[in-house]
Amino acid sequence: MVKTEWTSISLPVPLMKQLDKYLETEDSLMKGYTSKAQVISQIIRKFLQQEKQVTFYLDSKKYKKKLPFKRVGKSVFCMLCRSQVCEHGMRLQRHRANIDFDLMEEGDIIAEIPNLD
Repeated sequence: MVKTEWTSISLPVPLMKQLDKYLETEDSLMKGYTSKAQVISQIIRKFLQQEKQVTFYLDSKKYKKKLPFKRVGKSVFCMLCRSQVCEHGMRLQRHRANIDFDLMEEGDIIAEIPNLD
């Protein structure tokens, strides 16, 4: 078994009291949380995943090339135009309902859905 190093952080007492109350609930047990460290570790993992910068590509039929984008948190940034609001970004926005940007991994390529023009 791998030994993990630990560190401690200071958090406001009222917040920790709320967390203690939550850990006493059935909901907490059903989700597998039995300690403050488990809950806080999960929250930090989710935060880091949301804030992770991921570069992915839209395989554009119109431009006949892969358009590079970067996801930063919930925002999508066109690397070609260095903008969040550009023609390429608008094309990507048309696909937004079909794409779960939270699941995007580094280097993923999205095939453009035809007939969206």
